Amino acid sequence: MGLRIKDQLAQAIAIGSLLLAGAVSAQTLEIKETAHELALGDITLPGSTAGTLVFRSCAECDPVALPVNASTAYIGAQGAMALADFTAWVGDLRRTPGANDSTFVTVFRDAQSGKVTRIQVHAED
Repeated sequence: MGLRIKDQLAQAIAIGSLLLAGAVSAQTLEIKETAHELALGDITLPGSTAGTLVFRSCAECDPVALPVNASTAYIGAQGAMALADFTAWVGDLRRTPGANDSTFVTVFRDAQSGKVTRIQVHAED
């Protein structure tokens, strides 16, 4: 009788595992945004809110040009900034010795349109 209970328990665990695996596999992961991690020295900021962000993912890589628009967010050490303020702040940051290599930037883009949704510089003010 003890063996039968163990067999039933093993069957219940196996069935439960299969049900759980089926529930997990039925879910779909939707990618809404992608991101690029870059060194500050590897990016060229857009000149306007309807401009283009240009960067290289590596020294040997071809430049990548991505469109920005009026809804693109620019985030610095103090939070969200207007593009003109962000560009001035980044310009000051670039003049800090070593900042171009040691300061990192994350560029987020919409997975469907490819447009840049936000640019975030990871630096202390």
